Amino acid sequence: MFLKFLYTDEIEREEGSNLLELFSLAAKFNVENLMTMVEEMITDELNADNAIEIFELACLFNCHGMKTSAFEVIHSMFDKPLKDELMNQPEVVKDLVEAKRKFDSMMSKYKNL
Repeated sequence: MFLKFLYTDEIEREEGSNLLELFSLAAKFNVENLMTMVEEMITDELNADNAIEIFELACLFNCHGMKTSAFEVIHSMFDKPLKDELMNQPEVVKDLVEAKRKFDSMMSKYKNL
């Protein structure tokens, strides 16, 4: 997909393609227009299952729009608001999300007792 874009300046989503890897390549080689297009595609597919991975990637490449969108999804997973300072601490956010998922899993396991 990356090479095809360089030659055609077009992108078509191929089944099984990894948008996060494509974004990383675009960022590594500073292909701004590809970064923008892939960021939009990633953001469209953003959900609770992939938000932490997307948040980490956005932090790594300092992609503010994608980082904010992913943080909002992560934020919605918690009953109490997360502090804005966590926006720049992907490791802490990842730990919180993993702990929340474990807690939710345990609660659902014991829910019927």
